[in-house]
Amino acid sequence: MTGETPSPEIVELMGKVAEVMLADLDELVVRVDAAEVELTPALGDDPALTVDMSASNRANATRLLTMLAHRQDCVSSRDIPPEALDVARTVTRRGIDLDVVFQSYR
Repeated sequence: MTGETPSPEIVELMGKVAEVMLADLDELVVRVDAAEVELTPALGDDPALTVDMSASNRANATRLLTMLAHRQDCVSSRDIPPEALDVARTVTRRGIDLDVVFQSYR
């Protein structure tokens, strides 16, 4: 990342794409959840972890897409959805290696 501000045309295009994706957020979350479990099967082995993972995916997608839809240019690095912290806590409580979380974000 170069830290350059995207052009107004790019910001507008990204905003339009985000609006379309927000309109079909449920399908997006289902697909992200499935991809995560496929790449990191440990996330699908524990029902509580699966619920937390899906809630985290929904919260992260909502936060990012809403920011883009509002044509904002940045999110605070401290602006972490509580659901994202919940999934990390669940992984830790279950004694699962934190690499599982890192892999799922990849």
